[in-house]
Amino acid sequence: MVNHHTCPMLVIVLLVASSLLTGIPAFGLDVTRFGAVPDDGQDDTAAFLAAFKDAQAKGEKRIVIPKGRYQLRTDGNPDRPDTLFPFARLDGLVIEGQGAELMMSGTSRVFAFIDCKNVTITR
Repeated sequence: MVNHHTCPMLVIVLLVASSLLTGIPAFGLDVTRFGAVPDDGQDDTAAFLAAFKDAQAKGEKRIVIPKGRYQLRTDGNPDRPDTLFPFARLDGLVIEGQGAELMMSGTSRVFAFIDCKNVTITR
C-alpha cells in the first residue's frame, strides 16, 4: 500500500530511473518559466533568450519547450545578431520540444553549438 508519505519518494525514484535508462536528464529548465507563452501570437524571443542563457550559465543539461506555437525573431539576440541561440562548451545538452512549433522570422541562424558534444534536439 502506498500512502501520501511515500508518493514523493516514488516520483523521485521513477524520475531518476527514467533518466538513467534513457540517458536524458529527468529535470530541466522550462522556457515558460521565463515568460514564453505558447499560442498567444506574441514575440517569445526574450523569454527563450533568458531561459537559454540561464541554462548556459548553470550548465543545465535539459531545456524543455512545452507543446504550442512560439513566435521568435532570429535577429533578436543583442549579444549575437548573427545567431539567436549560441551554446558553448556543453556536453549532453537536450532540447526537448514536446511537440512545440518555433515560428521564426528573420534571416540569422537559429542555433550555434560551439565546442559542444552529445547535443540532442527532440520534437
